[in-house]
Amino acid sequence: MRRPVSDWHVLVGVASVYLALLFNSIEAVRRFSAHQANHVNASGLIGLELLLVLSATAGLFYLASLAGRVMLKSLMAIVLIFSAVSVYYMVFFRVVIGFGIIQATLTTDIDLSKEVVGVGVIAFVLAFGVLPAIALAMTKLTEGAWAGRVLMLAVCSLVCSSIVFIYPSVLKTIAGRTEPRSASPLGVVVHSYVPSNWITGLGMSALSKYESVVRSEKLINPADKFTYRAGTSLDGTYLVIVIGESARYDRMGLLGHARSNTPEMARIPDLVAMRAISCNTTTKLSLQCMFVRPEAVEEDDISGKQTISEDMVFAVLKKLGFTSELFAMQGEVWFYNSVDANYYKHREIIYAREENIGKPLDDLLLVRELEESIAGHPRGKHLVILHTKGSHHLYTHRYPRSYAWYTPECWGTDAPCDRQQLLNSYDNSIAYTDHFLGQVIGKLENKKAVVIYASDHGESIEDNAHLHGTPKHMAPQEQRMVPMMIWASKSFLSNPRNAQHFSGLQARRGRMASHEFIFDSVLGCLGIESDNGGINQGRNLCASNDLPVRIVEKEKK
Repeated sequence: MRRPVSDWHVLVGVASVYLALLFNSIEAVRRFSAHQANHVNASGLIGLELLLVLSATAGLFYLASLAGRVMLKSLMAIVLIFSAVSVYYMVFFRVVIGFGIIQATLTTDIDLSKEVVGVGVIAFVLAFGVLPAIALAMTKLTEGAWAGRVLMLAVCSLVCSSIVFIYPSVLKTIAGRTEPRSASPLGVVVHSYVPSNWITGLGMSALSKYESVVRSEKLINPADKFTYRAGTSLDGTYLVIVIGESARYDRMGLLGHARSNTPEMARIPDLVAMRAISCNTTTKLSLQCMFVRPEAVEEDDISGKQTISEDMVFAVLKKLGFTSELFAMQGEVWFYNSVDANYYKHREIIYAREENIGKPLDDLLLVRELEESIAGHPRGKHLVILHTKGSHHLYTHRYPRSYAWYTPECWGTDAPCDRQQLLNSYDNSIAYTDHFLGQVIGKLENKKAVVIYASDHGESIEDNAHLHGTPKHMAPQEQRMVPMMIWASKSFLSNPRNAQHFSGLQARRGRMASHEFIFDSVLGCLGIESDNGGINQGRNLCASNDLPVRIVEKEKK
C-alpha cells in the first residue's frame, strides 16, 4: 500500500511555493523583460533563479523543522510577514532590499520610519503575510517523518549547490557576457528575490553591528582623542570622496602623460591635481591605511602585515554632525561596514535595480546614486563616498566602446597581450574615469561642495602582465604612483576663509602628495580646526601657503 505524503512535506511545500514563486512573480517578470530588452533569451535563466530560491526556502524550512513544529511554524510566520513587507516595497516602490534598507528599517528614528508606513502596506501585509501565517500556524502536524525531512533537506541542499555551480556558466552562455563585466551574478540574484534579499541584508546588518562593537573596543576614535571644531559653517556643505582603482598618475594627461586622456578634468576650474604616493599596493590594505592618521599605522616590512590602531577620518566627520552614504562598484563589505555610514549600497544591490539588470559594470551608475543621495539630504552637511571600479583589470571592460580612443586593445586573459595593447586599454580606462569625475563634479557645481579623489594604488603594466599587490617594501614605484585631486565649488569658495584654505592648495599644485595627507586634508580643506594636535598642518594640503608640506614616509616606530 502506498504511504501518504507527510503533512510536514505538504506544509513546507505550500509555504515554499507561496513565498518563492507567488511573492517573486512580479520581480521575475521584470527581470525577464529587462534581459529580453538586452537581447537575452532569459526563460531558462529566470527558471534557474526561481528554482534556486524555491529550494533554498524549502531547505531553510526543513532545517527549522528538525527543531520541531513550534520552531518551524514560528520561522514560517516571521519569513511570511517580513517577506510580505519586502514585496510591497519591491512591487509598488521598486525598492531593492539590501543592507541599506534593513539599516534604515532598524533605525531608532521612529518619525522617519513611520513616514513610509501607510494603510497600503498594512493592508497588504495583513492579506498576504499575517493571514497566511495564521493559516499555517493552525495546520496540524503529526509526529514522526523525521528521516523524510532530513532526506528532503539534503535534496534541497544538493539542488542549491548544483545551481550555484552552474549558474555563472549558464549566464555566460545565454547572455554572452563574461564575469569581469558584471557584478557577482549570484549576488544580484540574492538581492533580487525574497526571502534571500532581506535575510542577507539582516545578516549584513548583524555583521556590521558586531564589527562596529569589536572595532569600538580596539580602535581609538580620533574624535575622542582630539578636539575638533568647524572653523566656518558647514551647513549646506557636501563632501564627496571618490576612491579610484589602480589609476597611475603618469598615465593621466592632466599630470604629464603625452596622451590627452583627461580633457574634462583639464577644463574644470578650481581643481587641483597632484601626483601622490599610495600607502600600500592592494585595495584592502590601502583602504585600511589611506583614511587614518599615519601615526595609527604600524607595519612589518618582512611580513607586509599592517596594524591599524585608530578609526578613520569619517568618525570625526560623524561627530561633527555629518550624515554619510556610500555607494560602491566593488564588494569590500568589511570596509563599507567600518565606515559606519548611515546607508550603503555595494555593487550587487546597485545592479539589482531594474534599470541596471543585464548592464555591464559601469562606474557611471554611481552618478545616479550620488544624485539621489544629494536630493535626499537637501540641508547638506552630508558625506558621500563613491568606490569605483576604475582601471581594474581587465581594463577594456572598464569603459564603453565610445571611449576606445587608443587601439589595439587587450581583450582578455586567455590570449597574450603585449605591453602596448595593455597600455592602450589602460589609458582608455583613465579617459573614462576622467568622464566619470566630470559627471560627479557636474552634479555639485551649484552646491556648496568639495570633491576629493584618490586612487587606492597604482599598477605595473608589462607584456602580458597587469599587476599590483607586491609587498610594499619591495614594490616597483608604479604600484604606488597614484593621482589625487581636490575640487571646490564656487559657492564653497565664496566664503573668504574657505578661499584662503584653497589658495594654499593652489600654491602646492604640481608638488608631490601622499595618502598620508588625506586625513588631515579632508578636515583642513573643509575648514575644520583642532587646538590639541588633531590636525597635522604639515600634512594638510589646504594649510596656509606659508607652511611647508612634508612629503616623507612616516618615521619608523
